[in-house]
Amino acid sequence: MAPGRFASVMATGIVSIGAELKGLHLLSVALFWLAVALYVFFIVLTAVRLVRYRDAVRDDLHDPTRAFGFFTAVAGTNVLATGLVGFGMIPLALVLFGLGALLWLVLGYGIPFTAILGSSTRPVSAGVNGTWLVWAVAAQSVAVTAPRWY
Repeated sequence: MAPGRFASVMATGIVSIGAELKGLHLLSVALFWLAVALYVFFIVLTAVRLVRYRDAVRDDLHDPTRAFGFFTAVAGTNVLATGLVGFGMIPLALVLFGLGALLWLVLGYGIPFTAILGSSTRPVSAGVNGTWLVWAVAAQSVAVTAPRWY
């Protein structure tokens, strides 16, 4: 299972928000609940993988070509929080924002440490790919979602 599995949550949630902004409420709601279903599905799969395939998760965390994909969980969580704000579900949005911010803190320090310093790949730059940019996307998702609470 790829660490970037939450990218589908990000994409579906973003299109849902865009549909709402364009006045396509029914489409927006359908896409939002699809994103929620994907999110729950991937949370369950992630929990199962952490319990049953701990070594594979550890390998992913130490692989510079795969580790940064874990940041899609942060962005997906915050995209859902933003969608919840748009639907007026502020308390639940605040919970997801808190989870997204916590994930960002843990992964923001943990992934660079494990994937760069803990990698056996040399040079580490050989593992640089587009998933490394999701690190910035995750940080932006926290920044975009946070101001909605003032």
